[in-house]
Amino acid sequence: MLDIEYVKQNSNFDIIENIRKYAFKGFDSIKEEDLLLFKWYGIVHEPTTEEYFMLRIRLPGGELKSDQALLIGELAEKYGKGFVNLTTRQTIQLHWLKIENIPGVLDKLNNVGLTTKGTSGDTVSNIVTCPVSGFEKDEVCDTRYIIKDLSDFLLKSNDFLNLPRKFKISISGCKSNCTKSEINDLGIVAVKTGEDGKIGFDLLVGGGLSSSPHLGRSIGYLVGKNNLKNVCIAILEIYRDYGDRSNRSRSRFKFLIDNWGIDRFNKVLEDKLGEKLDKIYFKYPRYNYKDHIGTFEQKQAGYYYKGISVPCGRIRSDQIKSLADLASNFGDGTLNTTAMQNIIILNIPEKHLNDVDKSISKIGLSTDPSSIEKGLVCCIGKDLCRYGLAHTKDCGIDILKRMNDIPVEDIKIHVTGCPHGCACHRIADIGLQGVLIKEGTKKKEGFEILIGGGLGENPTFGRRIKKVSVEESKIIVQNLLNNYIKNRKDRESFKEFYASYTDEEILQTMGL
Repeated sequence: MLDIEYVKQNSNFDIIENIRKYAFKGFDSIKEEDLLLFKWYGIVHEPTTEEYFMLRIRLPGGELKSDQALLIGELAEKYGKGFVNLTTRQTIQLHWLKIENIPGVLDKLNNVGLTTKGTSGDTVSNIVTCPVSGFEKDEVCDTRYIIKDLSDFLLKSNDFLNLPRKFKISISGCKSNCTKSEINDLGIVAVKTGEDGKIGFDLLVGGGLSSSPHLGRSIGYLVGKNNLKNVCIAILEIYRDYGDRSNRSRSRFKFLIDNWGIDRFNKVLEDKLGEKLDKIYFKYPRYNYKDHIGTFEQKQAGYYYKGISVPCGRIRSDQIKSLADLASNFGDGTLNTTAMQNIIILNIPEKHLNDVDKSISKIGLSTDPSSIEKGLVCCIGKDLCRYGLAHTKDCGIDILKRMNDIPVEDIKIHVTGCPHGCACHRIADIGLQGVLIKEGTKKKEGFEILIGGGLGENPTFGRRIKKVSVEESKIIVQNLLNNYIKNRKDRESFKEFYASYTDEEILQTMGL
């Protein structure tokens, strides 16, 4: 079995020439250790697709220009079976690439200012932020310059290419918590410190999902704008130098925070910075997460943005090319991806709003989807992921077909293919996790049902209820929604409603 730490310690991660070499020699010539190191360039081999690769494109803060979106659509059309997947880290994934094609694809992406570097492997993942930062009327802070500065630094630096595991950062400046700050290794939240409107940042450390979910905990210090980058770098250095490299199942940052506790972590952080940080002496509102879907007036007078729903996060090549054209023809060519797998077109003059709506509808997308569609998130699942135990996108599409007309507000249904939780099923109202279930002497794909997750003032992870077949899971979701609609009180949320139910009562509601 390949020793990942040994491979990393003996590599400089400068593998682009090896990629070109293997493109010439063919798939069978690729060494196992190089196949692993390809991930540092966002090139991931999935055995389920035989000799094909996934390519993940880095989009700091989800920022995407129309020429870039157009190229991605063209590449998907030529190499990727006509579709791309949007991720919960605001990246875009191309699939079905052969090694022979990858150098050319990388060159084309580079020509329009895009890179795949650092989107996988044991390094800093794509940094997420509010996709309408700088445009949202009531935002706390425009985070775009922070994202750009930190992302540019990390892409140029070699200091954080060999972390114990991947490291996820979110920087939130809006009131929608659209970056889901609490489940990042480092969640940075902009807050106003008083009536003078001064901005500082609360830092949540040690968040994450997977099979051992943790909510990020505040370090209790208020970090100023000018010091934020230095503090981020210091935290990365602490994780790099002290994180557990002996057991990959316990090597994420959350386990270091668990082992040390906040007080010890803060002591090491202040020692590294060589200064004392200011304490936070106040509380600020914490929100459950939501996306920016719909039509909204921007802070720039006379301009609007449109948040466009992409069902289950999969968009066809012709659709993304059409959105690129819309952004250029009716806006200034600015699009952004979101952390709930959707796309936003920005800077649309008011006079063009109706034309844009008509054009979006013509390509089969919407700015006014049902609540079911708006809150539906699906990872790539068994089709394209080695870890996937269930076909998530198929399940999500079927949920939409069956339940799109159910009159429910602000509901989040997240479908993930395995315990890793790329679709964030642990924090959904209804989470479906892919599992294998027994049917006689054989095993078949199914889902485990989780109920009542959410973030905000009272964050909780969903309760595990039962493992069921794929077909049963859809009936159960429908029964849970119908029971909620029929028996809820006033504006009681789904999470609040089912919090009073025992597991046995939930099973009865499911019809099991």
